[in-house]
Amino acid sequence: MRLRIAFLLVLATLGVALAGCAGSARREGKPAAAVPVDHAGRALAELAARVEAALPGCPVSAADGAVRVTVPASRLFESDSTVLRADGSAVLGKLVHVLRSCHGCAVELVAHTDAIGPAAANLQFSSERAATLATWMQAAGVAAARLHARGAGESEPVAGEATPADRQANRRIEIIIRP
Repeated sequence: MRLRIAFLLVLATLGVALAGCAGSARREGKPAAAVPVDHAGRALAELAARVEAALPGCPVSAADGAVRVTVPASRLFESDSTVLRADGSAVLGKLVHVLRSCHGCAVELVAHTDAIGPAAANLQFSSERAATLATWMQAAGVAAARLHARGAGESEPVAGEATPADRQANRRIEIIIRP
């Protein structure tokens, strides 16, 4: 929601500034200069707003031509399980609805773990979770060619490992959507 409000404020400010520029050019008898429109940036912001609405409470960002959303692994999977929770399916169903309308979007599913246990086992576990998500999304109507599943194991932490809260933050699913 914050991203949507910021985007609308930027558009409103830009519109006022451009209207003033075009008006002054007309008063001077000069044709108004063409103003380039950033369609890709606008489309990315709109996609980010739709993803944020589909996954409330999950951080969403739009940068570098992609929309990124981070979903806590516990929202989709039971602890130490690669089986999708029933309510996890409902969460993903809302996202799949957005993805089905985003024709041609590539979707990368990256599963992460904490550093408890052997690194090789964590990598395998996260790979299985990512594959579960891709299989579920395919069954829900997202073309397999658009999906890329990757397990990152414990290799890309966002927090330390000293506290349960830190380890919980590291156990996450990142979904990267590239229009």
